[in-house]
Amino acid sequence: MANIDTNPEFGIELVLTVPYAYWLHKNNKLGKVITSKGMKPFYYFHNDVEEKYDSRTIVNEQAGTESLPNNWIYGFKGASKLYKDEWEHWKSFSMEERGCGILDYKKWEVPDYSNHFKNDEIGFDKPVVVISNRFNFEHGGPPVCYFDIQSLYEMFNYLTEAGYTVIYKKPNNKEFPIDQNEMNTLQNQGELTADVEGVGKISDYQLTEYYDDVHLIDDIVSKYPQYTYNEVQLKLFANTSYFIGMGGGSTLLTCLFKKPTLAYYGRKMQESKRKNFWVDKEGNKNIKNYHWMINPELIPFVDEYGAEMETGYTNFLREMKRMIRKTNNVQPEISTVGMEDAEALLAEKYIKGKDKVLEWGSGGTTLYFPYVVNKFVSIEHDIEWHKKLEFEVNENVEFYHVPIGDAKLDPMLDPHGHSAHLGAENTRIQDGITYWPTRERYDWHCGVDYIKKPFELPYRDYDVILVDGRCRAMCAYIATHLLKEDGYLLFHDFVPRKYYHGILKYYDVVETQDTLAVLSMKKEEDWLGDKETKEVSDKLYNEWSAATGRIR
Repeated sequence: MANIDTNPEFGIELVLTVPYAYWLHKNNKLGKVITSKGMKPFYYFHNDVEEKYDSRTIVNEQAGTESLPNNWIYGFKGASKLYKDEWEHWKSFSMEERGCGILDYKKWEVPDYSNHFKNDEIGFDKPVVVISNRFNFEHGGPPVCYFDIQSLYEMFNYLTEAGYTVIYKKPNNKEFPIDQNEMNTLQNQGELTADVEGVGKISDYQLTEYYDDVHLIDDIVSKYPQYTYNEVQLKLFANTSYFIGMGGGSTLLTCLFKKPTLAYYGRKMQESKRKNFWVDKEGNKNIKNYHWMINPELIPFVDEYGAEMETGYTNFLREMKRMIRKTNNVQPEISTVGMEDAEALLAEKYIKGKDKVLEWGSGGTTLYFPYVVNKFVSIEHDIEWHKKLEFEVNENVEFYHVPIGDAKLDPMLDPHGHSAHLGAENTRIQDGITYWPTRERYDWHCGVDYIKKPFELPYRDYDVILVDGRCRAMCAYIATHLLKEDGYLLFHDFVPRKYYHGILKYYDVVETQDTLAVLSMKKEEDWLGDKETKEVSDKLYNEWSAATGRIR
């Protein structure tokens, strides 16, 4: 029988010690567990548990973790190779010298806390959201990553108005054994406060008193003296709908319940600094990262340079709203589509109720329109934008990142390069090939892989194709090979930009709204010549200019 004796940081115990202990238990190999005071509920599956330690240590060599199968929470170089037979992108994560969060999971299994601690005793009439904050002096410096009073105010307002009960947790470091960083916080008497106009100085704890549906976890613990602090929070968390957290041990605790969890990882946090910790440079997810192995529903918000703290967590709060909306299957407002409302409504008229829709260029369309179609395929060139959206899209969305690369000729596209760019200035013809520097100043040939990505997929006969990304003219041409005969091409920013109008060789204009054009395919025998195409282009542009009073 294997004995376990550790007292590391709280988060490390949850990731390295507990899953190993549970694996030993499941295989009838677990002897005695020696841990820190208050931790027995986390080992609910075992009877022989001694709560020995009054403090924890951040020094791994003193914490007893050297005896564990995984003795370093960030794993080791080459750990991804363990999964080469089951993981397509393992090589991308194999060269990090100090690891990128990939562990050896052969002797590792997370207990089912959610079902074990589910109860009818500790709960509320409304669904519960737990906000887990921190305010610690770490590694000799002042607190860096924490939700300030203003951001807490915004969260409390939004969630309570949306019909949720909020539980606010920020440990005062007196509830359980602490490590050196937490001791430093106590010694510095760190308190999270702000001066509020008309109120004066107020702490985060005092802020909760202004709301009927916001409660301190300490107050809930005090109502159940028959249970320990950890027993209460485990029972409470088992009945929680969502978690919002500041990365660290408290967020790892909430992840144990496998619920939708939005976590902030900011400057100086290892999770924001380590290369390939979440995704590789191509946007492929680090699926063997211990965070996602514990909770596949974790949504990490990575803010490496701490910009969010300087701007009131604006984007983080937006992600919080999207998480609530997405998991409740609530369609966003049409104003989020990224077009003028009238344009978005016209697009919805043609998209709603359709089976398959393809788009080049992701954004609000990728979040809004999947609610009204069966299958939605989106192609995006920008890796940062792709990473931002990939955690928000619906399950009926296939979302692909295809970067703009080196220029290359293509026998399928090049014969149509002249016609598609007929209205563009600065075209160059060499050896019968038409070149055009796009608005981003790279030639359209750099986007061949992006343009032709749909041919790698099993779908054809799209009902609607939306063009709103890069290399738009050539995407619109290739759409003639992908649309149903009675399908529609929706081309955003089309009407006033004559450099896109070459595709009118292949399409008829059905209707327009501001810059959005709804187009239908011509039969090949009806394709226009250059002169006719220019005449149609001039007519379309002049009508738009006369109607809007604008000149482009």
